[in-house]
Amino acid sequence: MAREAHYESSDYHRAGPDGQSVPKRRPDKTVCHERDGRHPDAGRLLKMGFRRGMVSTRQRNGWPRNVWAVDSNGVAYEGMLTNQGSGQYHGYPMVPKLRFTKHIVAQWSMRT
Repeated sequence: MAREAHYESSDYHRAGPDGQSVPKRRPDKTVCHERDGRHPDAGRLLKMGFRRGMVSTRQRNGWPRNVWAVDSNGVAYEGMLTNQGSGQYHGYPMVPKLRFTKHIVAQWSMRT
């Protein structure tokens, strides 16, 4: 699955326009730190999340609904299935102070 899954940014987490679409920023969604809504390593983080088994048990068409990863700065990200036919995910930073986010960071470091 790690080979087939792919990342595509979401307008809901984009801080600024990307040249193709206007952000649809919602106040309840976190903002990706990059202007165009893409983490420079988003695709690689998604694949690493799969390889480390950081996936939800809830599935849609055989794809995990969520995949989690932590970047080199210690920021936790959640990938959410966008297209269950193609394995497309979008991702966003998790709220650092939440207990679940801390759990993801701990699990990530244990699964290296």
